[in-house]
Amino acid sequence: MIELQRPSQERPKARGWLARIPKASALAFLGLLFGVAAGELLLRLAGFVEPHLITYDSVRGWALMPGGHGWQREEGNAYVEINRQGFRGPERSLKKPKGVFRVAILGDSFTEAQQVPYEQTFSAVIERELGRCPLLSGRKVEVLNLGVDSYGTAQELLTLSQQALAFSPDVVVVAVFAGNDIRNNSLDLEGDKCRPFFDNRDGTLVPVGPFMQSPTFKFSCMARFLSRYSQVLNLLGEAKSRVREALRRNAVEHAHAGHPDAGGGAAAARAATDGASEQQQATGAAPAKTGLSTPPPERGHHEAGLNDKIYLPVTDRTWERAWSATEGDLNAIARGARAHGARVLVVTLSIAIQVYPDPRVPAAFAHDLGVPDLFAPERRLAAAAERDGYPELNLAPLMAEYAQTHDVFLHGFANTTLGWGHWNALGHRIGGELIAHRICADLRKTPPPPEGQPSKR
Repeated sequence: MIELQRPSQERPKARGWLARIPKASALAFLGLLFGVAAGELLLRLAGFVEPHLITYDSVRGWALMPGGHGWQREEGNAYVEINRQGFRGPERSLKKPKGVFRVAILGDSFTEAQQVPYEQTFSAVIERELGRCPLLSGRKVEVLNLGVDSYGTAQELLTLSQQALAFSPDVVVVAVFAGNDIRNNSLDLEGDKCRPFFDNRDGTLVPVGPFMQSPTFKFSCMARFLSRYSQVLNLLGEAKSRVREALRRNAVEHAHAGHPDAGGGAAAARAATDGASEQQQATGAAPAKTGLSTPPPERGHHEAGLNDKIYLPVTDRTWERAWSATEGDLNAIARGARAHGARVLVVTLSIAIQVYPDPRVPAAFAHDLGVPDLFAPERRLAAAAERDGYPELNLAPLMAEYAQTHDVFLHGFANTTLGWGHWNALGHRIGGELIAHRICADLRKTPPPPEGQPSKR
């Protein structure tokens, strides 16, 4: 007789990795997902949606997102739109139309200029002003604003080859912001490594850094940018950044508090009037020279996000390498533009402290630093331009003269602090006019060739 085996009283073993997850952990994970989803929905319904203007770029680290748009209200107030080609401004055809004179502008946040409407940016001002240049009579001027927030000159060099040259520009303008561009180009000084870096080794630019050498690191950078699509993660990231900035400011305050001479010049400067009138904020006008309208943002006039060492003599290898990399990038841009038949102009933009309308403020800051003035970065970049043979325009001294003569602020906004930060509409107008007049003057020296023929410059 065959004895039938009775079914086992033990429960069958579960198969698959899902079954091995403890029930409590699974419930917690599902609860987390539900919470994030609910948070996303609530933030979007409440209108807390950051505009998607930036996307990952495998060559430059990041770039503007084609078709991106949204309001920027943290500094200034403007609706920002990115065209299909991936830069701010009107749509442009890739092939340059007949009768068009094109200017491509490379730069960072000062060039992209999210703080003001596009028609107020210095790119738009240049387009309008160049239209009046006698040497361009009968030709339409198009200016391509290829600026991207937080770029250094290494990324601008790659923008030239990856984007700008495809539009066949007649002129390439490189807008250098010395306040952070030098640091952006240093693997040692720059905190954000999700970007390309070059070392200038005897005139040869050598790629360095994890973004250019580590596929794993590059993947982590891509994941970081993809996370920006989550409003919850954006909010958490913003909170983390604000806490970090508060801790940094607190450390700066404690450091100065422990120094008996810290901020002496600043204290004297801040002893004047309290605030600008509504009319002054709207027009950019500064108060009478009897006093300052707004105090510097920090003790000693230091502006957050910038490095004061750019005003000092270079005494260590790290900063020398940063400067050398910047100069190598600019020289490579000039050679690359000329090789494709385009003229080039390197423009150094102004830093807020350099062009403050009350001259006592920059003078006090220079005194605190132990330097004669605040134009050392411009002098070094001008010397590099002369050595390497490309034209260069320093805006800071010219704009400082304008600001102090007309008693107006060229940086800052009513919703931040007048006199600090990015250019306001007036700063863009003055800067754009100066750049356009220089381009027109260069055309007078060497007129543009007949259409369809490459420039000799």
